[in-house]
Amino acid sequence: MTNAYRWAFSTPLRKVYYNLTITALSVVAAILIGMIELAQVFSEKMGFSDGAWHWLQNLDIGWLGYLLVGLFLFSWGISYIIWKFFKIEERWNTPLKM
Repeated sequence: MTNAYRWAFSTPLRKVYYNLTITALSVVAAILIGMIELAQVFSEKMGFSDGAWHWLQNLDIGWLGYLLVGLFLFSWGISYIIWKFFKIEERWNTPLKM
């Protein structure tokens, strides 16, 4: 993480890109966990216990942590590919011609 912070805070453009990536990932993680928790409470209160509802009610939240780690790694990989493939830094750091 120290290397990521050092990289991100070396230029203002990288700082914005880093913050957008982290914020988007945090929102996705919060929505994912919130929806699972809401579905568990809803299914329990409504008495649903068949098939997917049973699986959802017995879902171990600890395993979601592994899913989130995978989500973080996946999103950072995609973010890195976008940064390199679209040459974000070169594109945004060139002076405007008038």
